[in-house]
Amino acid sequence: MKQISTLNKILLFLYDELPYPDRVEMATILSIDREIKEEFDAISQGLKELPKVTFLPSEKTIANVLQISAQG
Repeated sequence: MKQISTLNKILLFLYDELPYPDRVEMATILSIDREIKEEFDAISQGLKELPKVTFLPSEKTIANVLQISAQG
């Protein structure tokens, strides 16, 4: 796996948003590859240390994000 792909998959795995076949693959990789497991543990620990906050963006902000998303 490429580094950026691995980081994306780790984040999706942590947030339980990885599709089932990829989730099984990631669990297998984590049990085999020590380097990726260390990266996973570091990211997991970092996420635990972030404050638990929620944001309520304005309607204008949401509209802007949707507009930009539609363009790309």
